[in-house]
Amino acid sequence: MREKEQRRLQRDRSDMLDTAFVLARMTRLVSRVQALARQPNVEVTVLDVLRRSGHALPLLMVTVGAGRKRTVLISAGLHGDESAGVDAAVACISRFASDDCALGALVLPCINPYGFCAGIRSNDIGYDLNRTFGQDPAPIEIALVREALGGRHFAFTLDLHEDEDADGFYVYEHTRAGRELGPAMVARVRAAGYPIHSGAAVEGYVMNDGCVVPKEERTSEIVGFFSVYLFDYHTDHSLTTETPTRLPQRSRAAMQELAVDEAIDRFA
Repeated sequence: MREKEQRRLQRDRSDMLDTAFVLARMTRLVSRVQALARQPNVEVTVLDVLRRSGHALPLLMVTVGAGRKRTVLISAGLHGDESAGVDAAVACISRFASDDCALGALVLPCINPYGFCAGIRSNDIGYDLNRTFGQDPAPIEIALVREALGGRHFAFTLDLHEDEDADGFYVYEHTRAGRELGPAMVARVRAAGYPIHSGAAVEGYVMNDGCVVPKEERTSEIVGFFSVYLFDYHTDHSLTTETPTRLPQRSRAAMQELAVDEAIDRFA
């Protein structure tokens, strides 16, 4: 097991949740989504309510601009300790709700509600959910997401993540669509004054100026990444953004929002 994975497992103590922390985090998330649901073109669905440690934790899906010709998927919170992605996913709902936006969106703002509330990477039984999309049976969170996506096809998918070892923004990209978004996302984030990851490689993947060079991978019990699953079954253009957790939360969320904005502009 990689050293980074070992550190994460040692840190993830998921036997109990701090009640006050859970109530504050989940209440804030649900309140933000409910407020957005009052806007035109926004519909909120509760895929299920996960009952953990005496708490009811909803797994939410937000449909924005239903009926528009093209739809995209924005997802976050697959790793519970990557909270800036959750903030950015919720913030982008208003962008898609605007009548000026030609794209519809399906937004999964927090796929791992237990991990999000506990501030840990895994779910309550220790699964790294971003390794389980090829499993059958899969953890309940992943089973719910796979069912919700059904036979849908998206113009692009964008999964928002964070990296504790990165010194700047970077992006993974798989595409059959004949266009690349990664370099434009990097340029937009850089132009706003935020750092781009300086490494030449990440997690065994070669990187070129903040853009990860993809490997040929297929979904299996061994390869269970959400991005690969989406590329195999739901889109011709799958992206995953990463922001450095060493920066303040507001800066990280802003970087994610810039990436979403760039994708919207390119597909508008």
